[in-house]
Amino acid sequence: MRIVTSRSAAIDALRVVGTIAIVAGHTWDIPLVRASIYSWHVPIFFFLTGYLWRARVRTPGAEAKNRARTLLLPYAAWLALITLLALALGLAGQPQGLDLRALQPILLGGHYVGKPFSAFWFVTALFVVAVALRILERGPRWLPWASAVVLLTVAYSTHGALAAIPEAIGTGLACLVFVMAGIVFRRSRDRFSRPVITGVVLLVVCAILIATGFSSLVDLKAADFGTPVLSVATAIAISIALLLLAEVLVPKLSQRIQAGLTQLAQVSLMVVLTHSAVLWLMRTPPFGSTVPPFGLTITFLVALLAPWAAALVLARTPLSPILIGIPQRPISRARTAHGR
Repeated sequence: MRIVTSRSAAIDALRVVGTIAIVAGHTWDIPLVRASIYSWHVPIFFFLTGYLWRARVRTPGAEAKNRARTLLLPYAAWLALITLLALALGLAGQPQGLDLRALQPILLGGHYVGKPFSAFWFVTALFVVAVALRILERGPRWLPWASAVVLLTVAYSTHGALAAIPEAIGTGLACLVFVMAGIVFRRSRDRFSRPVITGVVLLVVCAILIATGFSSLVDLKAADFGTPVLSVATAIAISIALLLLAEVLVPKLSQRIQAGLTQLAQVSLMVVLTHSAVLWLMRTPPFGSTVPPFGLTITFLVALLAPWAAALVLARTPLSPILIGIPQRPISRARTAHGR
């Protein structure tokens, strides 16, 4: 079993790639982009949570406290700031503005809100699944997997009804299957003696399944897990493939590039929370534009790079714990773990 004992530049690279994919998914609403990213761009974050999971190192209460500090505090801060901005714009008569009637769906969170809160659901879903797993792992060893199977079955049988539970609680619980897959893969990681070949083959097979429609796309915000079993298996296989390739290729990069990837990953939560507000201010459509990819490149780059640049600056201020979820400190550019 491979145990991750220090920060991995490979995993940080996947976080960066996943964040870029999330911003792209909210910028363009066209078949090419959806087919390219929707099967994996959010599941991979839950998968990596499992890959890095250390069993029984915290009580459920300690896990909730830690995740509240790193996830819910930035969530609440940006929810308040963006809501105030939206209400102010509404009072000023601006078309992007909101009125007081919008407060109810904002407080419900999850799938009830779109731009400028498009990705907020992910934060509460991740909080819920992490705390739930801490509770489940205190029971028999089979309980987490049994729970994951039951929850996924409920998600499929209720056709997205889990999304109606506020704050993406139902969706988060159903995503336990991705976390458990990450845990299992970590335990068996050393059995993959040819990671590059395995990764490429998995990506090719998954691309064929998606292109032919056998594996439909997932939309976790809507609690839509796609084709029963197959879409989830495809998401997990793509996550495995990307991790295998990253663990081989990223360590070949220079130390400076690896350190840069780590810096970007450390502050990526702010990008997830704020990029949709940038797109909203730039008046992109609520669910992304149907303009071909190159037509919105500037909009995409602004929505991606402006929050990331601001986050890198804020990380060195006392606002860092509140707005980013990490302690104020010069972000380390020390050595990173090579594929570990």
